[in-house]
Amino acid sequence: MRQDRGQTTRGAQSEAARHEALRLRTLARLIGAEPGEGESAQRAVVARLAKALRGERRRGKAGHWTYDLNRHIALLQAYRAERALLPGAVQGRADGTYPPPPGRHASAGPRQTHEEKSPRPCG
Repeated sequence: MRQDRGQTTRGAQSEAARHEALRLRTLARLIGAEPGEGESAQRAVVARLAKALRGERRRGKAGHWTYDLNRHIALLQAYRAERALLPGAVQGRADGTYPPPPGRHASAGPRQTHEEKSPRPCG
């Protein structure tokens, strides 16, 4: 029985080490960063991810040929994961949604389409 417990602990440790290695490789690929230790380094990584996400969003809106949907999705997932690791970070809401991504204010609310906007009086 003792061997089983030891193997389970080592298995969990190696799984955590693999997860951390994957996180570091993904961050290096997405933003070219090797995150350091400490809260300030984590905040720097989140800031770089936010900047990269804004740039990718801007390319998508402009219809630029370099826009990559898969990169956009990966950046958003990495941003949410890194932000969740910050101390005092806002986790997902009870209804399963997340706070607005960077560049979008919470008070802005949903965007209106052209048809939903109130017509301006002509004349």
